[in-house]
Amino acid sequence: MKWDKNYYKVIFWIAASLAVLAGLFILKNNNYLLFHSTIEIFTVIVSFSIFIIVWNSRKYFDCDYFLFLGIGYFFTTIIDILHALSYKGMGIFLGFETNPATQFWISARYYQSIIFLVAAFIIGKRIKINYVLSGFVGSTIILILSILYWKNFPVCYIEGVGLTDFKVVSEYIISIIFLLSVYILYKRREHFSRTVFGLLSGATIITVLSEISFTLYSDPYGYYNLAGHYLKLVAFYLIYKAVLETGLKKPLELLFRGLKQSEEKYRGMVQDQTELICSWMAGGAIIFVNEAFCRYFGKKCEDLIGSGFLPLIYNENRKTIQEYLGKLNRNNPVESHEQRIVFPDGEIKWQKWTDRAIFDDKGNIIEVQSVGNDITEQKRVEELLKKNEELFRLVLNNSPISVSIQDKQLRYTWQYNYKSGYAVKDIIGKTDRDLIPIGNTEKTTYIKNTVLKTGRGTREVFEVLAPSGKQYFDTIIEPLKDDNNLTIGVTTVAIDITENRKIESEMERLATFPTLNPNPVVEVDFGGKVTYMNPSAKKIFPGGKILIKKDGFLQDWDDVVENLEKKGKNNYGREVMVGNSWYFQTIQYLPVTNSIRIYAMDISVRKKYEELLEVAYRGMEQKVAERTVELEKTNKTLNDEISERKNKEKQILYRNILQGSIIKLASRKEFLKKVIDVVLEIGGCKCAGIRILDEKGNIPYAVNKGYSEKFWESENKLSVNTEQCVCIRVITGKVIASDKKAMSKHGSFYCNNNFDFVKELNENEKKNFRSVCVKSGYASVAVIPIKDDDKIIGALHIADENENKFPLGVIESIESLGSVITGGIKKYELLDKIKDASLYSRTLIETSLDPLVTIDREGKIMDVSKATELVTGVSREKLVGTKFPDYFTVPDKAKEGYDLVFTEGFVKDYPLTIKHISGRLTDVLYNAAVYRNEAGEIAGVFAAARDITEYKKMEKKLAATQQELNDSKRLSDIGTLAATVAHELRNPLAAIRIAIYNVKRKANNRDLDRHVENIEKKIEESNHIINNLLFYSRIKLPQLEEIKVVNVLDECIEMAKKRFYKKKVKLLLNNKGIKRLQIYADTYQMNELFSNILNNAFDALPDKNGEITVESKIADNRFVKISIKDNGNGIEKENLEKIFDPFFTTKARGTGLGLSVCNQITYLHGGKIEVKSEVKKGTTLNIILPIERIKS
Repeated sequence: MKWDKNYYKVIFWIAASLAVLAGLFILKNNNYLLFHSTIEIFTVIVSFSIFIIVWNSRKYFDCDYFLFLGIGYFFTTIIDILHALSYKGMGIFLGFETNPATQFWISARYYQSIIFLVAAFIIGKRIKINYVLSGFVGSTIILILSILYWKNFPVCYIEGVGLTDFKVVSEYIISIIFLLSVYILYKRREHFSRTVFGLLSGATIITVLSEISFTLYSDPYGYYNLAGHYLKLVAFYLIYKAVLETGLKKPLELLFRGLKQSEEKYRGMVQDQTELICSWMAGGAIIFVNEAFCRYFGKKCEDLIGSGFLPLIYNENRKTIQEYLGKLNRNNPVESHEQRIVFPDGEIKWQKWTDRAIFDDKGNIIEVQSVGNDITEQKRVEELLKKNEELFRLVLNNSPISVSIQDKQLRYTWQYNYKSGYAVKDIIGKTDRDLIPIGNTEKTTYIKNTVLKTGRGTREVFEVLAPSGKQYFDTIIEPLKDDNNLTIGVTTVAIDITENRKIESEMERLATFPTLNPNPVVEVDFGGKVTYMNPSAKKIFPGGKILIKKDGFLQDWDDVVENLEKKGKNNYGREVMVGNSWYFQTIQYLPVTNSIRIYAMDISVRKKYEELLEVAYRGMEQKVAERTVELEKTNKTLNDEISERKNKEKQILYRNILQGSIIKLASRKEFLKKVIDVVLEIGGCKCAGIRILDEKGNIPYAVNKGYSEKFWESENKLSVNTEQCVCIRVITGKVIASDKKAMSKHGSFYCNNNFDFVKELNENEKKNFRSVCVKSGYASVAVIPIKDDDKIIGALHIADENENKFPLGVIESIESLGSVITGGIKKYELLDKIKDASLYSRTLIETSLDPLVTIDREGKIMDVSKATELVTGVSREKLVGTKFPDYFTVPDKAKEGYDLVFTEGFVKDYPLTIKHISGRLTDVLYNAAVYRNEAGEIAGVFAAARDITEYKKMEKKLAATQQELNDSKRLSDIGTLAATVAHELRNPLAAIRIAIYNVKRKANNRDLDRHVENIEKKIEESNHIINNLLFYSRIKLPQLEEIKVVNVLDECIEMAKKRFYKKKVKLLLNNKGIKRLQIYADTYQMNELFSNILNNAFDALPDKNGEITVESKIADNRFVKISIKDNGNGIEKENLEKIFDPFFTTKARGTGLGLSVCNQITYLHGGKIEVKSEVKKGTTLNIILPIERIKS
């Protein structure tokens, strides 16, 4: 059976894990404290490493899950350290038993479980780091004080009884919290890779099992406690795998995962568009279609992908479309066209397409991206409008009526059935003055201008001198108004009455010959009596019917008389209806006969035409009005559609420009500058800027254009946390009532008269506006949010000094670019993160103190770290490409190790010696493993060397330390012996002292007294030696109490002065610096310390001219420093290192234990002694002791 390498790797790790657990078990049985400390140290290292990694990598994460986890584990580490230090038997926290360690343990587990639970809730979110750190610091301090100082934390363990109910219940509560965090983590698992999710979940569940184990033990050294620590070890190892290994070996995984999610999001946006969107290759094969495209053609996506687009196009249009597409090039990458599409059932539809070509490096088209809309209905309306216009033109051409429309400058804009002899094309755009000879246009122009001004129509008869002679037109002039009832021109309807005017003139001429006049001529007196009728009148009015004044020929006779007599008219005309006939009467006063002559002309035919003209005009006016409404409605619909289509085309064009910029431009700043250029073009404004919201809540301008430096300086430091203005509220989404009247549906603020807007605010509302834009003279202002889903990440700020620059359509056009702008920002952020991550990874390698190297399959060096350059003395450029084994003292052994990696997959602690070009050798242990390419093939080896030079030095130090331990044991034995000897010598000395006393008292001999004094002195010296021996053998931990160190020092000085009174020694004292200082120390040991050093100082002085200086002060606010300096012979240099050794002395008498005792006392007090000495000049001893508390 053949097993692959991964199987062996699993077997190896299982064996290694079992070996570690077995080793820990053995360690537990031999030294439980060491076992416990080992596991706690491992978990502390893992926790601290998690914090270091995530803290330095925090800018690469889109959410703060790992950052919160890392910070929490750091503070959990602090509590775990206190747990380890306070554990039973450690001897660090005196006076405590098992309870404090258990309290720290349960506190750390509560911390850990709550951290996991809270972290699960902030997946995909950001946190305020300052607040989080403050919370952790505060809670940790309170927790430590409650256990060590206030001692109000619930008891967790009672000696001889075991765990308390609080501790057991807490373990179950902690387990429930952990399980809840696993459940929430499972609900949000899409934010993690499967491996990371599995490791995090496994670590949490194993922690729960660990907690259950800790509820069962009653002895802190028992097996349930052991099992709990084993499970804790495994849980932290899984955390290591999830966070540290993932963070170091796969630092870009989360970044690419975010990039993939962004890609899927924007692909979804394209799929949801109502426009038809597709991409196709240069050969015509379709490579992408959105859902709208599929629905439109009634096909599935997989049926369209790979098929050609030309078969869908109408046969007659295919060649035209191919020629159009052939015009696309780098200088003209975007074009629009209309085409007809044939459906399988024969239905033909019209479409409008905007196409953008994508080119390769040689300028060849490799892909075309198209966005289309159905315009079939628009085409139908245009065709119907064309037919209606033709029908209307046909009706007018067959009538005697001409119709024209003129604008406010009286230029002809529309003309049908013009009767002047001009062609329509010669009339449009010209005025009456351009068409009618000079002198004939003044009246026409005046009347039409009056209609324009007053808005009221009129009816007039105009005489026009045409090339064919005089022409007369009966004309109706009406104002032309728009939807807002504003006059925008005049409509003129005219009928040619030239023939009627000729007949009337002829009749007037004949009227001068009454008898011959074919029309009635009658003379009447002022009473209405007929005095003459010509033959024509007699024929028409036989029997004098004309005398009927009511409805006859002389109707309204009183009005005729009144006009002639009272109004002084000699003649005037009127129209009357007699029976079924209409007559035009010219009434003339004849002074000679004082009578009235009436010339009558039958105008019934003309009246009939006039009525027909009136009816035709009213009918035509109604039809024109109806048609005008229909045309205006159709025109408005078309204009709206055209405007909407143009806006969409512009939006697509601008989107394509920005999308192309995302591909082409190298940096975010260049892209945002392009965005600014596009926005300025859309808005036609002067100023634009883009604000980006940062982690601290600041919204500086990433780019801006057109704003003054003063404006930029005042606005660039805004913060959403401290400032109040509409631009901040747009970004935070917290708009107020006064903002809403100028807000779009998308959440944009736009104001086209900023001055009036601010004036209309009340005083309270004005406080919410900084009004910097108003003060800077910007009348039009808009702030458009930049959104990433529902999260606002910044805003576009545009402004101009002119009013009405930003109608809603402009704002919506800019808003339509939001997703592209956001996509670009996110893309460049991801690129920056990838660059930073790459730089970060490279920095990690370069800052590593261990030599790192990658090697290809042929054994050639591919890359090295800075440490490798230093250890070999060869630069990176020269190392790359050379043979790896060439840099070792034994190249063959290096090659064997390299080959072993390919065989086994890795090597561990492989010993080699690196050779520096200078000849210096460095002993290292190599760890190496293969690495693979994307195809899973072995690409080479990654090797890391660990310099063990210091390790070997440490081995030597360890040996020296062992020797010191042996010496200490020997000295301990000596101390025991010394105590015994001292005890045995005290009795004889006491007997000698008594005997000498009796001899001195009884002998009464002066010569003998001198010898007796000498014996007493020797007895005293012997007692001093015995006391030193006893003190040395009985040195114990000091019994600390508050003492005034200056009092003890002064007492010792006085004792030394009395003892050495025969020596003329000058004492210089300066202890004012510690006059009121109290320290925690052992009074008896301090007395021994100062006495021994002062005795040595006096011993070192000659009998005359001796000088001792004692000076004390506080150093660094933490130590008291007491210096005792003499001017004796000093100490030889070679003896300086030995003076603290037991039994070392250069004097003829003494044991050599004095300074050794002093050194031991200062050490036990946490202090030290420093010695400075020069031969023939003297010695200075500095006693440095810690100050735990100071009382003044």
